[in-house]
Amino acid sequence: MKIRISFLRTLMQFVAAIFILYGGWLIFDGRKAYLSPAFAVSQAPQEFKSATFTKNVAPYNNPYNLYLEFKSCRYARGTGLFRACSYHLIQESISWKDGIRMWGPYLLLFLGLAIIFGRFTCGWICPIGFIQDILQRIRKKTGIRSLKIPEKAAKIAKYSAMVFFFAIVPALSFAVTIKSLPWEIRDGLYLAGCQVCPARVISALLTGYPVTLDLFRPVFVYFFIICLLLTAVVAGSLFVNRFWCRICPNGIMLSFFNTGKVLAKKKDLLKCNRCGVCANNCTMDTAFVYNEKKRETVDHPNCINCFKCVESCPEKAVKVKFFGKRIF
Repeated sequence: MKIRISFLRTLMQFVAAIFILYGGWLIFDGRKAYLSPAFAVSQAPQEFKSATFTKNVAPYNNPYNLYLEFKSCRYARGTGLFRACSYHLIQESISWKDGIRMWGPYLLLFLGLAIIFGRFTCGWICPIGFIQDILQRIRKKTGIRSLKIPEKAAKIAKYSAMVFFFAIVPALSFAVTIKSLPWEIRDGLYLAGCQVCPARVISALLTGYPVTLDLFRPVFVYFFIICLLLTAVVAGSLFVNRFWCRICPNGIMLSFFNTGKVLAKKKDLLKCNRCGVCANNCTMDTAFVYNEKKRETVDHPNCINCFKCVESCPEKAVKVKFFGKRIF
């Protein structure tokens, strides 16, 4: 009996979510594990070690001091397996003025995985993506009608997210280093991108870390309100397929590597009868596989490589190759 791609993906998502969120507790039970010396551990400057600083940030106590391109969130408390995500590293490196000795190996790791897998981790590994898929299944089971965001609105949302996460947040991260700013502002701006990320709330709730709100410092209040709104966006996957994945900073970074050079979807243009099943089943509500009429390789920046187009095609006109070898 042939195993369905959707079954393999769900199984891998479930196992990955368990390890990412609870692996530190299941495997190591509080015992510290260490990586190769090539991966340095980022340390806060002395002034940032004040008892009053970074109250809004969970402590580092995960077994592997490793930053990965999916939502391996530090708010998974002591149960999580990894230190944090790649976007977290960007913010922290700016605020702590880390040198290339610190972030260089992580950059090479990110580039290596991104070039090989593209956004595969979004579709098969990321816990936040898995939660959105569960909500999508609930919607289908309950008969709730799905909503499709107009292409123009989706582009506006994506480009707005790019400006916020890759211009505004880095600027705020740099502002943390400006000693002339009041301490309360610098404290509030630390890891601004993490403070608005829904993984902060979701990972904390799933692993027992308290989700707190400092009502006495306006900066925290503003960020927390934005965070709740974006968490609502994840919950909105009950109506809109994987909307958070369209504006996620990790996904945006990986989208530039979704080129189909290593992991690629190939379309047999002669077999395709233009039925539109691939477009109707696309998790990200795109029709790039359907629309392609000239090129054999059908990859797109928004594609999370769920391979629903491959599984659903009645003519078997779409296949997946990895390093030139067919895998699906």
